[in-house]
Amino acid sequence: MTQEVQRWRATDRSAHELRVTLPSPSSAAPIIRDFAPGTYPLDFVRPSSLPEILAGQLARAGNRLPGPEHYLRAISNMFKNHCLDNAQRAAVVQILTDTDGLEFHGVVVDRAGRAGVAVSATSPSPVAGGELRDVLLFNPQTGDLLSHEQVLQVSRPGSAVRQAAVYSYVLYLACDYTDQRPSS
Repeated sequence: MTQEVQRWRATDRSAHELRVTLPSPSSAAPIIRDFAPGTYPLDFVRPSSLPEILAGQLARAGNRLPGPEHYLRAISNMFKNHCLDNAQRAAVVQILTDTDGLEFHGVVVDRAGRAGVAVSATSPSPVAGGELRDVLLFNPQTGDLLSHEQVLQVSRPGSAVRQAAVYSYVLYLACDYTDQRPSS
């Protein structure tokens, strides 16, 4: 199922979320969720611009998973909820540079046609004998997250060939600040 999600969050942790299933049949109504002040779920209120502090925030947000994939998933979630400034994005890059077990790839193009630098980690998946590969794609000039893809790789019984399927894909298209609350 493909969805477009738009979120507006205020500093008091109130929020408005609009979710539309794509392609949207004319009869399909968007799902609207409103969060009262203090109720929008955040892993942390403000990401630190200091790599050592941000790494701790991300470790707690990533539920202390055993491998480097927890940083990738926590970073993806952080970009869903925060518009990071230059210093915060630089801290993310430093954390990725310092994290063992990550693979750094050359230029990759996302599904919106944007070129970026990819970082990935592979971990055991919930499917027996499978692996889940998390791939984050960053804009090399700004450090903005462009996409997060999870690819499930499994082997058929008796076969050495691994089949891959996209498990999850998120495109990050915009992040901005406004003092205007959207109308419902």
